[in-house]
Amino acid sequence: MPGKSCSQASALPANLFDVSSRSSTGANGKAVFLVSDFICSTINSFAEPVNVVVTPNATTPCYATMTHVLVPNPNVPGAFNDLQITVFTFKPNGTAAPNVSFDWRCRLLSIQTIL
Repeated sequence: MPGKSCSQASALPANLFDVSSRSSTGANGKAVFLVSDFICSTINSFAEPVNVVVTPNATTPCYATMTHVLVPNPNVPGAFNDLQITVFTFKPNGTAAPNVSFDWRCRLLSIQTIL
């Protein structure tokens, strides 16, 4: 059942960060990459919620699923400075679909760093 989630506003300003690109899975039907590989910023602080959409580009039927994990910043306990995305492609019979090109888009919270 859908619900409602409320929380106190953070004292830190946050923006919605949006990045997209194209990639492909390897021979094992899997691709792992970091969002920082596709952006110019080197000072990042990310937070949930994270929304990732993956769309396979293929002439034969296949599916794509993904997982994501925020990467902890080793210099700032409790902060996350990157996002790792793992994409899996597979055929309708459930076996890995190798070398599938896919488009992806990710939206997540970007906490502004105040210096």
